Amino acid sequence: MNQTTETPQPTNAELVAQVVGAVTAVQDAEAVLVEGAKNLADHIADPNAHGRDVAACIAQAVADHDGNTGAHAGTFVKSDDVRLSDARTPKPHKATHGTAGSDPISPSDIGAAEASHTSVAATASVLGHVKLGTVAGTACEGNDARLVDARTPIEHKATHQTGGTDALTPADIGAAPASHTNVAATASVLGHVKFGTTAGTACEGNDARLSDARTPTAHTHTKSQLSDLGNATDAAVGLVRGDGVTTTVSNGAMSVIASVEATANSIVKRDASGNIVGNITGHATWADLAEVYRADGPLEEGDVVRVSPDDGFDVARAVPGSPVLGVVSLRPGVLLNCGAKDEPLHYAVARVGVVPVKVFGPVAKGARLTAGEDGKAVASPDGTGFAFANENKRDEAERLVMCIL
Repeated sequence: MNQTTETPQPTNAELVAQVVGAVTAVQDAEAVLVEGAKNLADHIADPNAHGRDVAACIAQAVADHDGNTGAHAGTFVKSDDVRLSDARTPKPHKATHGTAGSDPISPSDIGAAEASHTSVAATASVLGHVKLGTVAGTACEGNDARLVDARTPIEHKATHQTGGTDALTPADIGAAPASHTNVAATASVLGHVKFGTTAGTACEGNDARLSDARTPTAHTHTKSQLSDLGNATDAAVGLVRGDGVTTTVSNGAMSVIASVEATANSIVKRDASGNIVGNITGHATWADLAEVYRADGPLEEGDVVRVSPDDGFDVARAVPGSPVLGVVSLRPGVLLNCGAKDEPLHYAVARVGVVPVKVFGPVAKGARLTAGEDGKAVASPDGTGFAFANENKRDEAERLVMCIL
């Protein structure tokens, strides 16, 4: 068997001592060379020098000593030589890092996987490689049609039915339970109804009872409820009384047809001659009885009038000494010939009762009044006249005074 004898390696201290010795020797040699070079330079500068060949040799020696590019072995390098920079580009040397190189790098050294990993297939428990495809053990490609949101889902309603794997309740889709179709509506329960005309049914939209034209059933009204009766155009209303009386309103005018004559608690009617038979008792707000006459000119309340001397008129303002027919009244208690009251120059003339009268000059209450100028009344000088003053008047000015006709 061959045995290999290993040469003992020097220690660090020994290596340092050797380097120090070498450096000292180099420094000594350098000093000698420099001194010699200076002497040579002085010699070359001498006109008696040995010639240019010697100078050239010396220049080459100095260049070698200065460490120029292409320096020979055994020469020195300056401290600022570019070859000493860490930034210099290394020579190609990847082969040294190859698997069989002198300085091999493993896959893990550079964060790589073993070459054999390219053959490892991925599984549920193993990290590995896959192929693109649509079957088990393959990966879905990025533009696979199955990845779009617009694809049609497979039929799956059975999963949402009652008892399905993903069952929906009526409330989930805003619906009521099927049992709700049998719930009948009541005053307190929301439910279903049938159309009809009895209790518990609903009135259909075209039910005849919804028409405004239907005939109302028999009913009664109080006087206050008939406040607009004067505006009625054509109507017939049976009165509350059961005595056969019918009241008809046509174009704002009312007519009463009665079936009895002078009977207590009934409405009177005219007889065959148009006369009213019965006793009439009434109440009036004002205390005069007046009749409508046509005047020969405009009149005012309280004007004293006489019979007009013109055939075309009924009354005219009274003058001193003329007989007095009455006094113009704006609010008579009872009005006769009322159909003509709205015609031009037609006025209600009080014939009897209490009424305001235009009086000129002073007059004492109870004094008689007679006709004065232009339809005014004045105190009678002889105690005769058409009316009695019902209040005292002490001034001379004309004004209305309540009088009794």
